[in-house]
Amino acid sequence: MKKIARIASAVQVSSTMAIDALAKQMKADGVDVVGFGAGEPDFDTPDHIKAAADKAIADNVTRYTPATGTMALKQAVCRRMEEDRGVGYGPSQVVVSSGAKHCVYIALRALVDPGDEVVLPAPFWVSYLELIKMVGAKPVVVTAGESARFKMTAEQLCAAITPRTKALILNDPCNPTGMVYSREELEAIAAELPNPCEVKVLKGTSPADLIVAAAKDEGCDLIIMGSRGQGGVKGFLGSVSYAVTKESPVTVLIAKEGVCR
Repeated sequence: MKKIARIASAVQVSSTMAIDALAKQMKADGVDVVGFGAGEPDFDTPDHIKAAADKAIADNVTRYTPATGTMALKQAVCRRMEEDRGVGYGPSQVVVSSGAKHCVYIALRALVDPGDEVVLPAPFWVSYLELIKMVGAKPVVVTAGESARFKMTAEQLCAAITPRTKALILNDPCNPTGMVYSREELEAIAAELPNPCEVKVLKGTSPADLIVAAAKDEGCDLIIMGSRGQGGVKGFLGSVSYAVTKESPVTVLIAKEGVCR
């Protein structure tokens, strides 16, 4: 029997999912346990969402959709971005994904070639490391310890960037530490990036506005990607991406985590 691809065999099982599966099995076995694995809402899917799903099935809305999402969904995303952020996007600037991992993987697949380096500050969401390896890139982990409040400094970023650097994934607010970079810290990080630079932003909560402002101050282009939970279900409206691209030596992915309730 032939072996599977080296990249596939090198990917590790998600420790978050492993812990979540163990906790659920323990509950099924009658063990009184509180799971701290997957971040899920502590309430059931709201009735109006269930009703909408039932109605879609009854109305035979079950066919293949455009790869970037249905027009009605993308228009809803545009309205939400206008209401929440005061920014105007058209449906042609919106791409819907099935969740954060899908979104990050597709972004990395589009941006990174095998052998390229991706800077990843630690602590980090466990999936980032595996997603980098899945596209054949080399993760360059920059450890931000407790003394630095678990935040990478501009000096650390400067030391980590090499001619092979293609991307930086900056998880802010950070999952799992909850730390948030200040505007001044983000400006210092942006200042260390080679110019001209291209900045990709995965955002879900308000501090992302500071990241966008810092990037604009540095004269960088923006690609904004984010997910919004409807009724607490993260990704119900999918992920939004808006791209303005140009030739660039370094790409920055700034990831924003959070479930809206």
